[in-house]
Amino acid sequence: MVSADAWPVDRYVEQVRTGLAPTTARGWSTYLTLLGSEFQGRRLDEVLTAELEALARRVQTDALRRAVSRDGLSAREGFITAARAVWRRAIADDLTKHNPALAVTKPTRTRARERRGLSPGEVSELWESIALRTADPELGLTVLRLALETGMRRAEMLGLTAASLEKASGCIRVETGAKNGSHRQQPVTMTLFDTLTELATARHGRALSPSDPLLVNRRGQPITRRWFENTAARVRADVPGLGPGGDLWFTWHLTRHTAGARIERASGYSVAAKFLGHTPSGRSGVTVLYTQATLDEVRLAVKKVWQEPMAGM
Repeated sequence: MVSADAWPVDRYVEQVRTGLAPTTARGWSTYLTLLGSEFQGRRLDEVLTAELEALARRVQTDALRRAVSRDGLSAREGFITAARAVWRRAIADDLTKHNPALAVTKPTRTRARERRGLSPGEVSELWESIALRTADPELGLTVLRLALETGMRRAEMLGLTAASLEKASGCIRVETGAKNGSHRQQPVTMTLFDTLTELATARHGRALSPSDPLLVNRRGQPITRRWFENTAARVRADVPGLGPGGDLWFTWHLTRHTAGARIERASGYSVAAKFLGHTPSGRSGVTVLYTQATLDEVRLAVKKVWQEPMAGM
């Protein structure tokens, strides 16, 4: 086994960070930084389970203090997952023989947690908040319509370019990137297709080139993750039910949940799975091979939900 002295925890954590997918690296960034600072200069095989357990409790407490979570359990669970991954890789690299994070018990959900999308009333409040109380309502409402109609993830929306608009098929080509290294076609209404085209063309001030980003601010600059974070923070501050003390804590992922739920209610599980880009799982009594939905079924479901003409038809 290679000497663990050559790889103190802080140095090894940074090595692990460089090998992570971008989305994973962002999600674990705080936890990896905490591990590195807490155990700076310590050998990988010196860290005790009790120390990691104490850190996990601190992560949970800090999450509660920032009001990012109802109970801080997700933050605690994320920290434990990240810690386990670090020492699992260290074992694979022959730097240690023991993973102290494995004995840190992940939190048990002691009460039922309601997982749901936005209600029609909440969607109306969200729409009004973005329309009336954001600096760029035209952009905000376009992004909101895109999110609610397609169920795209934030990173997928940020990756859209003019080349993503497939006029002949009436679809948006969604690059799923690090999630599964593939892409999917997303049928959309004519309203959304035209709105995206017109917004981008007006803000770039010229005919679109294939590489031009679709979601741009008034200066013609592409929006970033910060735009999504700032807009979500404004909504939480403005809409009581979607912020501190409310029934839901608004994040943009709620729009994906909402979109998927609408499609599933309208056309069933298989169509919703296709719509969201999920691989249908084998369920009792279901032969997945024969029940996978088609793109045309997704198109019909979107038309049914939005009651509008579809692009490309």
